[in-house]
Amino acid sequence: MILISKCSMTAAMFGAVCLCGSIGAAAASGEVAVKEVRSTWITVDDHPEALESLETTAPADGTMLVTAAGSVNYESTNGTVGNYCLTLAQAPRNVEACEPAGSTNVAVRNYIAADFPTTESGVGMLQSYTLVRTWSVQAGHSYSFYVNGYQGGMTVSLFQPSITALFVPGKLP
Repeated sequence: MILISKCSMTAAMFGAVCLCGSIGAAAASGEVAVKEVRSTWITVDDHPEALESLETTAPADGTMLVTAAGSVNYESTNGTVGNYCLTLAQAPRNVEACEPAGSTNVAVRNYIAADFPTTESGVGMLQSYTLVRTWSVQAGHSYSFYVNGYQGGMTVSLFQPSITALFVPGKLP
C-alpha cells in the first residue's frame, strides 16, 4: 500500500488543507483536512477480510467523512453462482452490513446468477463503487477505517481502490 496525502476534488470543494502523516494540527484551528490511501490491485478472498485501511488521529472534536471508491473487477463462469460484498467499518473483517437485513450501514453487493454469461478470462467485468460513511470523532483519539469484503464463486479484485478520511470540525447534520 502506498500512502499519499493530497487534496482530492471533494476536499478542495471544502477548502481542505493537504497534510502529511495524520490529519494534523491545521485542522485543530477549525480547518478541514484530508488523508488518503491508494492502491493498484487488491485480490478479494472468499472469506471476510480487511482489503484496505486508513489510520488517523482526530485533530479536534468533529466528524470524519470516510469515502472508499474504485472499481471491482470480477470474472464469472456460466453455470456458477457468484457474489461479492464491500463495506466500510471501524473494525477489520466486519462485514455485518453485507447482510441485507443485518445493518443499516452502507454496503456494495452484487449477486451473479448461474446463467450469467462467462466473462473473458483475465479481463472480466468492471463495476465502479463508492462507499460513504460518517463517524463522530474526539480530539487526540486515533481512528482506523477499513474497506472490508469477501467474494464467493468467482474471481474478484479491486482496481485502483482508495480510502479517504475528510475531517470536518463540528457535527454534520
